Amino acid sequence: MDAAPGLGAACRVSFGRSDKCVISFCRRCARADTVLKLFPGKGGWVGQTTHRLPAMVEEELMPKLNVNGRTVDVNTEGDTPLLWVLREQVGLTGSKYGCGIGACGACSVHINGDVQRSCQIALKDVKATDKIVTIEGLSPDGSHPVQKAWLKHEVAQCGYCQCGQIMAAAALLSKKPKPTDKDIDETITNICRCGTYHRIRQAIHTAAGTGNGRA
Repeated sequence: MDAAPGLGAACRVSFGRSDKCVISFCRRCARADTVLKLFPGKGGWVGQTTHRLPAMVEEELMPKLNVNGRTVDVNTEGDTPLLWVLREQVGLTGSKYGCGIGACGACSVHINGDVQRSCQIALKDVKATDKIVTIEGLSPDGSHPVQKAWLKHEVAQCGYCQCGQIMAAAALLSKKPKPTDKDIDETITNICRCGTYHRIRQAIHTAAGTGNGRA
């Protein structure tokens, strides 16, 4: 592509898409208050340079997320894992980094009611309408039945993985209110290096009210 009109050859240009055009602005040079709109034309892209309108750029380039019932704006690259967006951009640090490959489940959150491993989900793949719930949003005061059962059975030892374990258990109970041992073993695949699996199973039964959770 030819040099963008109004921007120097040394400029680094960032792109954001809308339905009608591609908006770009320089990150390095003094023309950082300029927006270049690129429209598809017969001979390639046709450029038009205008002054940058902060509200317009925010709307086009800043993703919005629905987290714990509120809308938040985030300002980072689209391929950033959701885990780091939640921790560093939104300030919700309950979801933990464990393995980075989606195996351990320490980063588990709910998206539209399903438990997901947030280290494996890119920001660009999350829609503004997706409902994300983290451990901080599971209940405002820690009174969710799973959280209360976790305390009753003293499940946590080091505690690092337990936020993810609780989120996985809550998702299971929302779909199967009375899970069997087989349901728990097949569904809760989070890893606990302290080996608290027996207590986790007891706590889930207690939260479900099945009478199988024994101290």
